[in-house]
Amino acid sequence: ANLATTLARLGQGDVLLVDANLGHPSVHETFKTKLSPGLADTLTNGSNNGDAVTPSQVHNLHILSAGTTKRNLSEIFGPDQLRKLLNSMKKNYRFVVLDLPAVNEASWAIRLARLCDGVCLVVEAERSRWEVVDRVREQLVRSNANLLGVVLNKRKLHIPQWLYRTL
Repeated sequence: ANLATTLARLGQGDVLLVDANLGHPSVHETFKTKLSPGLADTLTNGSNNGDAVTPSQVHNLHILSAGTTKRNLSEIFGPDQLRKLLNSMKKNYRFVVLDLPAVNEASWAIRLARLCDGVCLVVEAERSRWEVVDRVREQLVRSNANLLGVVLNKRKLHIPQWLYRTL
């Protein structure tokens, strides 16, 4: 959400934030939009994704929430169908940012990451073991995903801020 918001505020064109984390969707809560219709509805019904995209309060930022489905998630995320959907999104938006689930929660996340132009691995501080993060990084590299970097999320400062500034 922060990456998409920053890209939209830079004013280089329209940005689409897609909540592809169907198991634990949160983008609709962050931007106070509807959960459905969304990505799952678009992929299940084969409808135009433009019908499910909603504008946000941030100028140039549009939201495609996760949507709802009763189907198996791996059935919905077929590589050909996703490639086609991503290509249509790229035609209408300067940037398309996908919020994917954790790799250990969804086997299809790596397949979807491979279809993206670039992948940023988000690691929760003090919760993710470095061995697990290294294994995920290796899986992304092996699958030919373009790994751009790693973001350390929810970092806690255990030393007072004034001491960090003086160091």
